[in-house]
Amino acid sequence: MDEKRVYACGMSNGAMMCYRLAAELSDRIAAVAPEKSKDEVLSKDDDETKVTRRTHGKGKDGSEVVLVVIEGGGHTWPGMKPPAGFMGKSTRNV
Repeated sequence: MDEKRVYACGMSNGAMMCYRLAAELSDRIAAVAPEKSKDEVLSKDDDETKVTRRTHGKGKDGSEVVLVVIEGGGHTWPGMKPPAGFMGKSTRNV
């Protein structure tokens, strides 16, 4: 295991926790990707949400950073049916 490569994933407060981990453990972060992104729309025209994949790279040894952006979604996890209607829409594209 390479201890200088720590990855975290989360949504909502979990995403905020990831930002905090990156700030407080900056000595363990391998890289960031500030170069221009290549955007690809993943959603279909009749979908209620818009899903875009943004790829940053090529970095060292061909590495990439990929961000999936969901527009119009609710406070839900992608691909799962929302447990309650008030939580909003959930994309099925991811």
